[in-house]
Amino acid sequence: MGLKDFFKKGRRTKGFEAGGLEIPTAPPSKEELPTFPTPEDIPEIRERESPKKRVASPLERAEEYAVRLQREELEEREDLKLKKPIFVYLESYKEMMNEVSLIQTTLKEGADSLVRVTEFKEDEDKEFNKWESTIKDIQRKLTYVDKTLFASQK
Repeated sequence: MGLKDFFKKGRRTKGFEAGGLEIPTAPPSKEELPTFPTPEDIPEIRERESPKKRVASPLERAEEYAVRLQREELEEREDLKLKKPIFVYLESYKEMMNEVSLIQTTLKEGADSLVRVTEFKEDEDKEFNKWESTIKDIQRKLTYVDKTLFASQK
């Protein structure tokens, strides 16, 4: 039976008249649903050792405290709360995004420069250490020659 046949007069109620469709029973109400125990109610779970909590370092605790104080301070300030939606013109938004992109580019260039300076300093330190070891070697050889020459005179 096609879709057209279903909508023809007289065929619409054919399945309903034969009792082919039954209305399902309603789901149970909230009062009829079983209650589930919490993990504290189950003795096996309660008796199991709880995993040891990681102890925060003093620095981490200080940071958390500072963040909590800052958050509380910001929540109290009325002048920072939005009272109505903020609308930004598309041109202004594009300008802001361009500025943000420019700042990100500048920061990346600064970070790259810092990496180059660090590499240069490391190369400089290696060269300095090389010179220092060469000078110490020359001093050691001169001391040996000095001792050898003056030991024969005594």
